[in-house]
Amino acid sequence: MTVSCTSIRMKAQNGDRFAFDQLYKLHNRRIQVIVSMRVRDHEDVKDLVQTVFIRAYEALPSFRGRPCFLPG
Repeated sequence: MTVSCTSIRMKAQNGDRFAFDQLYKLHNRRIQVIVSMRVRDHEDVKDLVQTVFIRAYEALPSFRGRPCFLPG
């Protein structure tokens, strides 16, 4: 059974840390690639990706946008 990104996000918004971990696993590589296109230093990439997820976590309660963090 495939769980949709929307249902995972909704669980994460309700405080389910396992659901946020799932979102992290779904989006981490893609975000790393996007950041790596702009930033050369590997350690800076890691720091920026971590910042992205920290901010995403902090913003979850008020997130009302697209079903997933990233388009298509």
